[in-house]
Amino acid sequence: MAMGLGDVTGSITEGKRADMILVRTRDLNMWPVGNIETAIVQGGSASDVDAVLADGRILKRNGRLLAYDVPDILRRAHRSATRIRNMAGETLAF
Repeated sequence: MAMGLGDVTGSITEGKRADMILVRTRDLNMWPVGNIETAIVQGGSASDVDAVLADGRILKRNGRLLAYDVPDILRRAHRSATRIRNMAGETLAF
């Protein structure tokens, strides 16, 4: 491996760290699939990612984030946006 990490990454082997992304290819935006790499790059989006495994942890399964509290992230983002707009003298139109 170019980065010198071949002993810990680069193949699916017992004892190595694994990061994988599983992409749904049966949605309409991915068809027709002649070359999966091209279909993902040209027609895929984040919503096509079905599962994400990083360093042995399942972060996303069946299209849903598991490792993050999405409602809390959205609440905090909304509070932050409100605070920034209030500081700028604008009103929030949600």
